[in-house]
Amino acid sequence: MPKYANGFEINNHPSCHVQGAVTVSGFQLLNCTTRLLESYSPGTEFVALSYVWGQNSPKQDHQEAEHGASNLPQTIEDALEVTKHIGYNYIWIDRYCIPKSSSLKHDQIASMDAIYKGSVVTITAACGSGSGSGLTGVSRNRRIAQSRVDVGGLDLVSALTSPVTEVGKSTWIRRGWTYQEGLLSRRRLFFTESQIYFECCGNSCMETVAEPKELMQAQNYDKNLEQTYGDNRLIMSSRHRVFSSADSSFNPWSIQFRIAEYTQRTLTFDSDRLDAFLGIFRVFRIPKSKCPISHVWGVPVLWSNPRWTTTEGFATGLCWTLPFRHYIPPRCLEFPSWSWAGWKTSISPDAYYYRYGFKMPYEIDFTFELTDGTLMPWDTYQSEYQSELQSDRFLAPALSRYLHVDGWSLEALLIANPSVTEHSGPSTLHRWELVIENVMGTTKIPATIHKAYSEEGWERKADILIIGNPETPVSPQWTSYSKEPPCSPFLIVLEDMGSHHERIGYAGLLNVHEKPGTDLSLCLKGRQRRRFRLG
Repeated sequence: MPKYANGFEINNHPSCHVQGAVTVSGFQLLNCTTRLLESYSPGTEFVALSYVWGQNSPKQDHQEAEHGASNLPQTIEDALEVTKHIGYNYIWIDRYCIPKSSSLKHDQIASMDAIYKGSVVTITAACGSGSGSGLTGVSRNRRIAQSRVDVGGLDLVSALTSPVTEVGKSTWIRRGWTYQEGLLSRRRLFFTESQIYFECCGNSCMETVAEPKELMQAQNYDKNLEQTYGDNRLIMSSRHRVFSSADSSFNPWSIQFRIAEYTQRTLTFDSDRLDAFLGIFRVFRIPKSKCPISHVWGVPVLWSNPRWTTTEGFATGLCWTLPFRHYIPPRCLEFPSWSWAGWKTSISPDAYYYRYGFKMPYEIDFTFELTDGTLMPWDTYQSEYQSELQSDRFLAPALSRYLHVDGWSLEALLIANPSVTEHSGPSTLHRWELVIENVMGTTKIPATIHKAYSEEGWERKADILIIGNPETPVSPQWTSYSKEPPCSPFLIVLEDMGSHHERIGYAGLLNVHEKPGTDLSLCLKGRQRRRFRLG
């Protein structure tokens, strides 16, 4: 099937075309015929491979591939054969094509967007559990035969299980590194347990179903197609894809949805939590005229409208929350506590509900602490980052994990109710409340605490960092998820670690049991300005 999958030409959609050459330092490709590594030349078409290494993956790497790749794992061997079969001779495979040089390796890991978007198609091994499994239909036998039966002269053939369902149950879909590999690819050729499935920015097709040409050429699947073909329409809509067409739009505000999806996946090494997402951050970088920084330690600089400042975007990015769950996530010590990367858990894209912004001004300032101990204000760091992006090599100032924050703060008593617990996870989860003394008397605010404490820790002091304007009126009937501005403040719960503070939870003025009409912002009247060193 040279240069097409199931009748669908790979170079058919304008939206799927390569946008310029791949500009990545030391970029190399594996020649499928000679099995030698060659330096990339602009204009060279290549295929990429997305797969999982598995537990017993061979140790052969870039250094050995320079002298000729031999005795390759079966999935790699099959990928080389598929590449040649569809009319190409070069393939990019991470283990063999990423140089061992630390600087070049870092550059390429941070440039996965350019690599996968630059490939003609990505072969995706969604079958088996490792690099030795092979590809279905190449060396790997199909587990499910395509049944057929004659009924009254009609030849009925099974379309088999939806390949999207099969991908959803695969080992590949659960691994962290494969998320950006799939999301950033313009075209994906999935090998599932039973068949091949093709997906690009504007179309999708499965090996077991032959579709009408007009459907195959459709750029988008919408109600018009459903009205035209009704129940006879076999093609899967964007709601039944591995990656929907909307996933490829990279709207600046949707970065938090991508983080939420990514954090549901697993990684072998905690240290990879940011590296495996860097390519996506590069794609979501706000235009340089607005803000050259897409994230700080994984916390996105959100951008809702031109009126937003980058300070507001970063402050809103700090308002990440956890999905409803019954266990306390372990700490990931390689990353700061104020970042989602600092906790081994998935997150909820709740910052989406803050897209209309907090009431201004809310008077918060950020200063970065560099690895050499130097303090650099937010605006200065942006300008340094901007100048480095415009240079030939990216050498932005190296950040430590410490963030200095000047803002409004409260002192509170953190109390857990030991009689209300959940025991369905690795740690016991208590129902926590922040007890704040204020002009209203005593206010109890439900809080989510994502740090485990022993029974002796059921009552403790906590510091509260207020994100948003503390003067914003809040009624018990309102929520911080209001679709109209201004949003009520977000409260970050901090613990004093001696040399710094760490985030241990969060709260909002939600579900606070007060009389209707009560302005809950009054409970924040005892606030004071304070500087925190967050780590």
